Amino acid sequence: MVVRVGDEYDEALIGRVRSALSVAGAKRTGHSWGVGGSQEIAHEEWSVDGVTLTLEAETYEGLTLSGDREFVERILADLSGDRG
Repeated sequence: MVVRVGDEYDEALIGRVRSALSVAGAKRTGHSWGVGGSQEIAHEEWSVDGVTLTLEAETYEGLTLSGDREFVERILADLSGDRG
């Protein structure tokens, strides 16, 4: 499952997603960053209970969270309760 969470430049949202992942017990297992022309992409891999999730911020594409449907939906539910 891949879900666009918001804008790639929304640092507050990126922080909230990372926090929700951490609270859920996920650990960041990898990250990379790069630029190609006008595109910038930041890629993070997170792991919890044998499940890998990917958080990406890409120019023109936005901030996406992908991985196991149940876990992605859980993080989205946590985020929707954290609107502030």
